[in-house]
Amino acid sequence: MKDLVFLGIQGCGKGTQGKLLLKDYPNTVYMEMGQLCRALMSNDNGIGNYIRHMVESGLMVDNFITHDLLHTTIQIAQKEGK
Repeated sequence: MKDLVFLGIQGCGKGTQGKLLLKDYPNTVYMEMGQLCRALMSNDNGIGNYIRHMVESGLMVDNFITHDLLHTTIQIAQKEGK
């Protein structure tokens, strides 16, 4: 399967479509950047506090953070054989 990236505003169905594809392609890596950021924000540590500050200030999370999250997700998926 090719790499697919869904882009769009909140609530447009990116997550819904991604989850539907997982039913037909269960070995596909699925990630939601917002979900990852919310999970990190729930932690009281440096990265969680930084992301929380950015979000609460109405700012975008820096590219180096989102790049690292994507890279880490891919590494984990590769270790799982996906």
